[in-house]
Amino acid sequence: MVASVTYRVPETDVAQLYSEYGSLEALEARLLERKALDVIKNVFGKYTAAQSIQNREKLGADINEAMRVTLESAPLQMMGVQVEEVSFSKAYEQSIENRMLAQVVQAEAEARAQRERYMAEADGIRLRGEAEAKAISAKAQALAQNTNLVNLNAVEKWDGKLPESLVPGSAMPFIGLR
Repeated sequence: MVASVTYRVPETDVAQLYSEYGSLEALEARLLERKALDVIKNVFGKYTAAQSIQNREKLGADINEAMRVTLESAPLQMMGVQVEEVSFSKAYEQSIENRMLAQVVQAEAEARAQRERYMAEADGIRLRGEAEAKAISAKAQALAQNTNLVNLNAVEKWDGKLPESLVPGSAMPFIGLR
């Protein structure tokens, strides 16, 4: 990782800086380089490699906040930490690429499987509909060829009892008077 720290020394802290560190170079060597490295390592350690790339802005913000807290009592005012570059070994980058490729392949396979399930379900619905339509057509054809079939079905279901009440002027069921 390559990072840079931007800071300034307020006029009120110049005397403290020179009494504790002697020079800006000594302040940078003894305080900034050591503290910045520790802070960056600690914050970076909370992220996975993929997260550090995907959430680079949050990583930068977390590092800046941690540096501000760490340098509160230092004779300087930290302006910001800029994460300039995050890189990994070729082998590690290749493993991340392979994992991402595997996820894409898996997602494509799941999408194909789901499409196949939907197509099978649609085919089943279509086939059931066609079978039902053929059955209805066959019944309609049988009824058209044999008009007495309706009467036969009614007689087979009849329990042998006549209705106890009738609407005035209506016909008696099953009794044809000619």
